[in-house]
Amino acid sequence: MENKFHQKIVGCLKKQQVYFWTVKSIFERRAESYFIFGQPENQRCGESEKHTIFLWIINEDSKGKFIGNSTVTVSEKSSDDEIEKIINDAITAAKLVKNPFYEIPTQRYEYPSFSNTDDAIKKSPSEVCSNISSQIKNTSSNLKDVKLSTTELFVSYIQEKMTTSAGNTYEFDHSKLMIEGVFLAGKNLETESFFTEQAVFIDDLNISEILTNQAKYANDSIDAQPLPTGKYNVVFSLEALENFFDFFYTHANAMAVYNKFSLLKLNQPISENAPKTALTIKVNPQLKGGLFSAISDQFGIPLKPFIIIDKNLMQQYIAQLQYSKYLNIPYTGPATNMIIDKGDISLDELTSKEGTVHLLRFSAFSPKDITGDFSSEIRLGYITKDDKKIPIKGGSVSGNLRNLIHSMILTNKIVKIGSYIGPDGIYLEGVDIAGE
Repeated sequence: MENKFHQKIVGCLKKQQVYFWTVKSIFERRAESYFIFGQPENQRCGESEKHTIFLWIINEDSKGKFIGNSTVTVSEKSSDDEIEKIINDAITAAKLVKNPFYEIPTQRYEYPSFSNTDDAIKKSPSEVCSNISSQIKNTSSNLKDVKLSTTELFVSYIQEKMTTSAGNTYEFDHSKLMIEGVFLAGKNLETESFFTEQAVFIDDLNISEILTNQAKYANDSIDAQPLPTGKYNVVFSLEALENFFDFFYTHANAMAVYNKFSLLKLNQPISENAPKTALTIKVNPQLKGGLFSAISDQFGIPLKPFIIIDKNLMQQYIAQLQYSKYLNIPYTGPATNMIIDKGDISLDELTSKEGTVHLLRFSAFSPKDITGDFSSEIRLGYITKDDKKIPIKGGSVSGNLRNLIHSMILTNKIVKIGSYIGPDGIYLEGVDIAGE
């Protein structure tokens, strides 16, 4: 991928006295469709580019040696003089930052050959957008008792190029699909069901299944009622999954270790009482179809797979360069695609047990990453009674993951929801639900 402007920025940076720098340029070809009540209103196409400079400088004073950093973006319309001014302003900003010094490696790297691109999207985002738009229109027209209200579809082919002051450079291309919408249901369309789905490959975005499921959720919400207050065995899925393990991600981060609040110790169990399904969390930066797949970190250091938690044992901290240097521990790079190993039981089998509550939709399910506490309004769920799954909504669900982790059972089907790649259901016993 040739880009003269990328090289122009590199040339300007080479003239500066900077400890280390990187330039990342992102070029995107995008098609977008907008719908009202399932009918395409308009489709538009466009191209964009974004150039970001990351730079680090050494600051020294009577108290010692420090490192400062700053990040700036550069418009592709900038002249040489404007680029130099932007860089000088970034250097000035970096001088205000005084972190303990750490060394940035300057060796030359070999980067993995990896593309995360759907060939059809690469060829024509516009054509793919039109095809998926037709699927949305046809599927929504066949759904009963609901209306697909405002909906947006985005299809992108993205090319990324990075160059570093150490002379390293790589190129990486990937694709992205996203659909956002809302279903309306009820006599007066009083019930709403919002949804967002993302994917890298077309085959991972099953429009018929997505719209059919979301329509069902909207209809099931019409007459759903809150549960009596009490403790329940609960299966969390759908909207709860992406942030469910935030507590472990936070405490497994080397920054938490450095700041002395991590509760996870290397080679030690993650909990005094082990989960019923052993927890394994991995990171794979070059996962086909991963939304966060990447070649390197911001320093241009190549990323590799690693294991954070292996069968309930803390194995390796998530250590980006700064904190790996401070703590003298192995470097892993950032957490990109987080993968949770599946269990042995199906979601249907778990949710079919009498009295089990299956929660899917929430106002916002965001457990506290420091304490593990969670609390959220229930927008839609089901309780199993006499072999029937009865819709519920209203009230709230709450608990503490650390206190409940011993009862955790993971299902045997892997799903991708945003940054989450793992089982489609997570079961916990004795969860508090405040309802009637």
